Amino acid sequence: ELADRPRALCVKIGQRGAAAAVLEHAVQRAVHRSGRLPVAEPIAFAVEEPISGHPCIVSEWVDGSRLDRLAHTLSVNSASKLLERLASGLAALHRVSFERTGWLASDGDALGITASVRLDGAALCAYAEPRIGVGPGRGHIGDARADRLLEWLARNAFVLDEVAETACLCHGDFGGENILLDAGGGFCVLDWEFACAGTPSLDLGHLLRAPFVEPPLFEALLGAAYQRAGGRLSERWILQARLTDLFAWLGFLERPALGTEIVESACTQIDRLIDCAP
Repeated sequence: ELADRPRALCVKIGQRGAAAAVLEHAVQRAVHRSGRLPVAEPIAFAVEEPISGHPCIVSEWVDGSRLDRLAHTLSVNSASKLLERLASGLAALHRVSFERTGWLASDGDALGITASVRLDGAALCAYAEPRIGVGPGRGHIGDARADRLLEWLARNAFVLDEVAETACLCHGDFGGENILLDAGGGFCVLDWEFACAGTPSLDLGHLLRAPFVEPPLFEALLGAAYQRAGGRLSERWILQARLTDLFAWLGFLERPALGTEIVESACTQIDRLIDCAP
């Protein structure tokens, strides 16, 4: 049946188990049907692909190049137009709400919370202490930066409390490596395996990691475009986004072995975060 289709197909082999693949397929299908963000149309799904034994998702092939590989080639005008479309799509996605933040699972077409995950200031401080207070992360980023971050969090992490109750559907890994640009200026969002019920700050924070233009201009363009599309942001949304993204960086830093590039990126993001507030 698939062999008779006129267009090429993409097969993604799941590496995180059947439950994660079932969720990814359900979210990708739901987003495609809703049109909230451009995604590849899912064609078929198997819990156990016969060759590898892993779950797999078969989707329509999408031609394009990864945004993280093209970002440096974009003019300010092109970046502004792209951000307008990305922000509009994110605002539409974030209008799918949940009663609380947490991990998702699918039951047919329905998405539900399987476990709550707090994303407030107290949760972030509690998550940071064992990872950079005494854990492997301290060795990766150094004692001085680790102590400075922990002291800074004690003063500023409460800012997350303003948005911690705003639970919505999030991509969970909304960065340039998962956004394809086509020759006509369109885009497609890939890899929904980390989709969750988060806060808007989760996706916005990931997008802020590697701006296409100078950070202040990028942040201004993104925030304005998101609000024009109906998204709601507080005056401190940049700080909230970077704070929320710190959960992910702390997760990286708890790994005993890390490449130099990841450590350097983590240090850059931590320094940017600390520069957001005294």
